[in-house]
Amino acid sequence: MASNVGEDLFAYDNYRALSMAEYVAKYNLMTADTYGTSTKTFVYDHNTFPYTAYSNPSYTCDTLSATGRGTIRPVWELFAGYAQANGLSAIYSQHWADMMRMQSGYGSDGGAGDYGTSSGGFDQLGYGTLMYARPDTKLGASADTYVRKNNTSNHGSETTMEIYTYDTNDADFVGLLSFDLPNDSFAKGRTVKSALLRLVTERFKGDATLAVYAYGHDVEESTTYAGETDYISAARATTPVATVSLTGIKGISVVSDTISDSTYLDIAAWTNAIDLTTYIDTLTSSKLRLMLAKTQNENFATKIFTHDAADISNSKANFTVESADLVPQLTIEYEDGYVLHVTAAGASTLVLPFTALIPQGVKTYTLDYLAGTAAAVATEITGQLPAAIPVLVNADEGSYTFSYMGNYAAYASAVSSGALTGVFVPTAAPSGSYVLQSSATRVGFYPVNTANVTVPACRAYLSTDTSQAKSISISYGKSTGIETFDMSREVYANTPIYDLYGRRVRQSTNIQSGIYIRQGSKFIVR
Repeated sequence: MASNVGEDLFAYDNYRALSMAEYVAKYNLMTADTYGTSTKTFVYDHNTFPYTAYSNPSYTCDTLSATGRGTIRPVWELFAGYAQANGLSAIYSQHWADMMRMQSGYGSDGGAGDYGTSSGGFDQLGYGTLMYARPDTKLGASADTYVRKNNTSNHGSETTMEIYTYDTNDADFVGLLSFDLPNDSFAKGRTVKSALLRLVTERFKGDATLAVYAYGHDVEESTTYAGETDYISAARATTPVATVSLTGIKGISVVSDTISDSTYLDIAAWTNAIDLTTYIDTLTSSKLRLMLAKTQNENFATKIFTHDAADISNSKANFTVESADLVPQLTIEYEDGYVLHVTAAGASTLVLPFTALIPQGVKTYTLDYLAGTAAAVATEITGQLPAAIPVLVNADEGSYTFSYMGNYAAYASAVSSGALTGVFVPTAAPSGSYVLQSSATRVGFYPVNTANVTVPACRAYLSTDTSQAKSISISYGKSTGIETFDMSREVYANTPIYDLYGRRVRQSTNIQSGIYIRQGSKFIVR
């Protein structure tokens, strides 16, 4: 009721209610791999969780109660949904909303008795996910058209785009379309969890395969082929971001032809879902531009509905479809943070444009170079990873979500901290720097000796005052208590020793005095 009259009670006192919900959710937080099982492992220790004792006239609460801890209640959809709708971070409330949906077995809150026999099971009757969840973003095309070689007509207002390539007739028709991606997805630095492009077939003839290319020019509906020749050629010279074999009945129009197979009296049978997740996750702008082209050179044309499509009524098939089910649509689901994929090497670099929660099982370190040597010292960061601080990451092979905690900034250039320089767009590594690589015997920072070494977005390279070392050894300070992963580890059983220039030392009882590194730790020979 308050919201309907313009009052946001959740925002009172700097979102105090949401902060309290997050505190409770965090206390009840369980490991993700125990969802829906009888074995519940709490992430935080009950006895050391932050708590301030308080008293009232009837009772004194000296300790944080464990009674009912881990019990599912349907209220979390409300808090998670509010945070998502208002661009706020509520990772613990979201965790419980996700867990509740998973336990129901239906991907949504079950309501009523799903939460036990107590009153909590009947506070909400299963509409929480429907009312509060906003799992994805559905976008319509901002522009779409097709252009024809040797043709100056404007096809921007047509209800279908025609796609056709046949060299014998010097014919080339390609489709162009553009989507404006939500700015908040970049403002939060979120990773794309899934991105599906919906295209609906009006008809196809000949081969049903279409190639989807990244397109390097703004799409205008008034454009013609002559103005796009170079961009079309450039797009075709790249590998398609996706290909699709169109659904439908070969040679049959969904609009005007008889449809004898009842399966195709459902528009879903003419609808194509094209996975663009990987490509969109690499975009650095908020505009998606694509080109559609035939993969076969043949005298057959294909048609796809555009955003100008109107409702259709096929009188021969007694078949009607609303325009909303025909127009191109891009559906994007975002992770609430950045997903880092760690390979079997067990290490990566990382820099993020926002403060993030460090996932369980992940260690992050800043690196300080030891001047005049071939070594760097690692200092662990725990809890939260600050924005714009490049780090070395140690973890087992797998995917890890660094949940968004706030403080986003749109960094346009590289940022440095200690020996590491982080980049937010793919960047050529400077000559003389070192990049993280895996050799046949170890994982480490190796020198950049060529001009074509690219540091991916949200990664980092290492700089020193020397480019002569074969590799940079990492020393993990004892104060961190972390020795589970060693950047200079060897696969040899005899545990090799290196000097500070990265040179392997012949092992004997007569090693000269000096500082050496073994298994990532420095030691002194006197």
